[in-house]
Amino acid sequence: MKIEGERRPSCLHEWQGLPADGEHWAFDDLRYREVFCRLCWTQLLSWIRLYFGRMDGHDIGHLTRMLTRQAKIDCSSMLHAPTEKGRGCQYAVEDPRRFHSPSPYTVQNGKVVFVPKDRPTWTAVFSEALVELARTDKRIVAITAAMPDGTGLNKFRQAFPDRYIDVGINESHAVAMAAGLAKAGLRPVIAIYSTFLQRAFDQIFHDVALQHLPVIFCIDRAGVVGSDGAVHHGCMDIAYLRPLPGMTLMGPAEAAEMKAALEFALSLDGPAAIRYPRDEVPPSLGGPCPPFELTRMRTVAPGNDGALLCYGVTVEPALDAAEQLSKTDHLKISVINARFAKPLDVLGITKLVNSAKPVLVCEDHATAGGFGSAVLELAAARGLSTSNVRLLALPDRFIAHATRPQQLTEVGLDAASIAATIKEMILHPAPAGTKRRS
Repeated sequence: MKIEGERRPSCLHEWQGLPADGEHWAFDDLRYREVFCRLCWTQLLSWIRLYFGRMDGHDIGHLTRMLTRQAKIDCSSMLHAPTEKGRGCQYAVEDPRRFHSPSPYTVQNGKVVFVPKDRPTWTAVFSEALVELARTDKRIVAITAAMPDGTGLNKFRQAFPDRYIDVGINESHAVAMAAGLAKAGLRPVIAIYSTFLQRAFDQIFHDVALQHLPVIFCIDRAGVVGSDGAVHHGCMDIAYLRPLPGMTLMGPAEAAEMKAALEFALSLDGPAAIRYPRDEVPPSLGGPCPPFELTRMRTVAPGNDGALLCYGVTVEPALDAAEQLSKTDHLKISVINARFAKPLDVLGITKLVNSAKPVLVCEDHATAGGFGSAVLELAAARGLSTSNVRLLALPDRFIAHATRPQQLTEVGLDAASIAATIKEMILHPAPAGTKRRS
């Protein structure tokens, strides 16, 4: 279908008689009710030759016929078919953001009742800690890329509307803006899902890391994310951030460590990243939370038969695994939160590897380029034997939809799998100088 001999208007408003919102111009074939507005947006979207709209995005039959006709056009075109989020479910229409990715709920007497969680989520803990710190540190500015609810920054927006920025779905711009704010003396905190932060790698490199600016990246949905599936898994952030000079990477293991990591990040003069999953926070590790000190690991549970060297959230299943082995096999396994994937605790890790006791490195991240890779790089650089070291991380494949606990079990990062792996290492140690499979 060609439209010939038509002059391109200089702008949208040059068309006379443009229909008002909700009205339309129809094809001569009235059976299809298609709206056909011939617009050329030279100044706005010069590549769009034809505009089709505005039509009901819920009318599947109409859209199908329209798309079939539109496919026959040999020039660029745009179909404008707005929809209503939550259509067909009134309570979702009334609260579309809450029902974008809702937690379990029931409907009682026509009203939605959400199932209360046993523990707060990592997102909620981050949100509360950031608001608390911002009350005393006026330099803090929070930035999101159209995800105030998902990242927990909606509470920050309510408390400090003049220090909150939503750039829309534009992670690259969010990071570039944060760099400019940091250059001006502020302390921008960017909360972005791990998988979406990948879109902004160029800006992280050139605008933040290269300038050594104190931007804090709070990486939500790190690791496997459950029902959102492979597209949302955050399994590569350590790998693409670790090579950047001057970058500090942290993984808290409990709510108190989340706040401590934020406090430490705010004290740095360069970029830092804190990763945490889409999950409930574990119970307190017990006792006061030691402040974060650059590179320093935290021993959570002592033991002499082997070590579970964890990065952040894998501490919880590691503690359960150690407790299980203590009861069933009388083995005393130490559990350590490395806290830092960069820079590493060189002395602490060297001592662990040189102990000749089995060391199982656990992380909710891809094996390639992750925390475990950093441990092996350190050992290689210092000429250490790693026959007693094994990596337990996400495999080299995409993980399908399931609940997060199911996914962790699938990849061997649940308590039972961790216990079985470290027990096998203890019972069948690799001879010194040989390579253990990982």
